[in-house]
Formats: sequence, structure tokens, C-alpha cells
Amino acid sequence: MHGVTHVRQEEYRQDQEKHTTTMFFSVVSILLIVEEFVCLLDLKNVCRQ
Repeated sequence: MHGVTHVRQEEYRQDQEKHTTTMFFSVVSILLIVEEFVCLLDLKNVCRQ
């Protein structure tokens, strides 16, 4: 039985990592979208090179 429990824990850990990665990419894409809007609005000339 112990072996089965260990496999379950491993699967759970991998699911957690997948969830964290998904969250990370969601946040990154949201930030990129926000940056695009800021550039469109050109708030305080943020995007002037």
C-alpha cells in the first residue's frame, strides 16, 4: 500500500507544479496586455524610446 500512496503524492505534486506554472503564465500574459494598453494610452509617455 505504501508504494501506491507515494505515487499518489507524486501525481499531486506534479499537478501543483502544473497549476503554479499555469498561474504564472496567466499573470505574465495579463501584464503584457496591461503594458499594451498603457502604450496605447501613452500614459506619461511611458513607451517613448
